[in-house]
Amino acid sequence: MKLLEGRLSKTLLVLAVIYGSSVNASHKGRLILHNDKTNSLEVLDNGKIYPVQKECLDREIRDIDPRVVLQAHKKGLISLSPTVLTGGEDREFGIRSHVNGKGGGPILGLILGWGVRAVMYTAPVVAGVGAIVTTGPAGATVAVETAAAIGPAYIATTEGAASAAFIAGTAIWWVP
Repeated sequence: MKLLEGRLSKTLLVLAVIYGSSVNASHKGRLILHNDKTNSLEVLDNGKIYPVQKECLDREIRDIDPRVVLQAHKKGLISLSPTVLTGGEDREFGIRSHVNGKGGGPILGLILGWGVRAVMYTAPVVAGVGAIVTTGPAGATVAVETAAAIGPAYIATTEGAASAAFIAGTAIWWVP
């Protein structure tokens, strides 16, 4: 497991370990730490530790347990980057987050859902038109009666399959 990215001195690493925090990836020489005592996130910058207030976290990660946020970051599901909110000696840091989506997401879901509909609705239409063309008016009567008898069940099945395809295509976005 890769604990550090970027160039950090051994002194900063030792300080982070002595402090009792979980070390996470760095961003521009800044480490994101987890303080086990307060269960909060902190930023280590130039040998000084700055606590990150809950309101300075991105909205997406604000109400999630910091340990879960760091685990998701280590697995590559989200990216975290500390940002300086106020300068000077009493710096204040915030943490921005970005969800690293994998796959197609909602667009893939729409394509799969409408693809299922296109395939499922094309077959009965082609069969009905073929019956009408080959047998004339008698075939038209049989086609209409057959469609009326099995139509609702067929439509429900097709829409169910299309919904499942949409859900599966959207869910692929979250699979790493």
